[in-house]
Amino acid sequence: MKTKTGIFFAVMLCLCNGLSAQHIEYNAHFTEKALRLNMYHGGTATEEFFSLKNMIQEPVYAGPHQTISPFLHGRYVIKMKSAGGKTIFSKAFNTLFEEWQDTELVNEGKRIFQESRFLPFPKEKVHIEIFQRDEALNLQKCWEKDFDPGSDWYQTDYADEYEFELIYGKDNPAEQLDIAIVAEGYTEEQMDGFENDAHKFAKYVMKTPPFDEFDDVIAFRIVKAVSPESGCDLPGEGIWKQTVADAQFYTFGSERYLTTIAYHKLANVTAAVPHDQIVVLVNSEKYGGGGVFNHFSVVSAGNILSLRVFMHEFGHAFGGLADEYYTSSTAYVNHPDVKYEPIEPNVTTLADFHAKWEDMIHDTVPVPTPDTEKYKDVTGAFEGARYLPKAMYRPSRSCMMKSIDAEFCPVCQRILSGMVMYYGTCMD
Repeated sequence: MKTKTGIFFAVMLCLCNGLSAQHIEYNAHFTEKALRLNMYHGGTATEEFFSLKNMIQEPVYAGPHQTISPFLHGRYVIKMKSAGGKTIFSKAFNTLFEEWQDTELVNEGKRIFQESRFLPFPKEKVHIEIFQRDEALNLQKCWEKDFDPGSDWYQTDYADEYEFELIYGKDNPAEQLDIAIVAEGYTEEQMDGFENDAHKFAKYVMKTPPFDEFDDVIAFRIVKAVSPESGCDLPGEGIWKQTVADAQFYTFGSERYLTTIAYHKLANVTAAVPHDQIVVLVNSEKYGGGGVFNHFSVVSAGNILSLRVFMHEFGHAFGGLADEYYTSSTAYVNHPDVKYEPIEPNVTTLADFHAKWEDMIHDTVPVPTPDTEKYKDVTGAFEGARYLPKAMYRPSRSCMMKSIDAEFCPVCQRILSGMVMYYGTCMD
């Protein structure tokens, strides 16, 4: 098995080689500003649609100047094409809508969710498309629109501006991973407490492998968004609070699942803040959190396990990692067809294992790998993952994505390292 340092440099070499092969000259196509698409995403158990609410020009695009992402392990992919048909931007993402489709709640009828997508602001006319993957992971177009930056079809103002502050790292958005931590459910009198909580979370991330390897390319900014009331919504207990981002527990009926469905409101809060990832820090002692790939991370700040919960949820939101547990109860009742390879990079059905972490398994380790003490510290393919006890495999016996008591396994560390390096290195 590769050492940690060996994995780091192997990822760096592969990533840089991959990016150089698909380099897009940023300044030829984009300004330094961002284009936000506020969308509605809805449907039923068998149908879905995207609808555009509005478009907003934001003051800064924090994403890397290499705009073709090599990490398309999300169910959806958004692309921007030049007038000549060349793809000049692509990024994968997941959604709360797709999660809702996998729960029993889908039988209650149609539902609509708010989403926002963030793109670099183009200099010339472009065509924007959203694709959805089928179970075989083929991309199917589900929405498209032309955009002319010379038109008046976008706003240049936004409803909310809040004070924000860089608390860790450099002020260099285009060449680093920028994480915005938003205060949720903190009143004016509690804002000092929020700042202390945010510093605690930032420090914890930076001492957690593999993020501890990237001190120079990760930055944290706090957004001092004052809420009228303290706390958050607890729908299962009949408690409703007036807060900035309308965070709530009991998402999809799961008491510990903490999210917000008021995403457009949240996007207004962060509109002036350079960010690649949005973290909503909720003023609550209740256990819970949530994370959706390239959407958001949400976590309660005051629980004894909050730091560990956050790292797990950040694995979802930043790395696109799947849950590796299979015995805990969840709201999900629909699962992927195991004859296909799942899209998440840290789980496999062995249908196309070569595309996952097969290269990290020593020749002496059998695949599938027995879940025994003999193999407790090796990388293999252990049965049981992504809520399924059979026919779905995870890389290690123990990992942060299986239990918050563990650290990220070598496979998840390689994935997360690659993501950080995409945001912070290989720029030229």
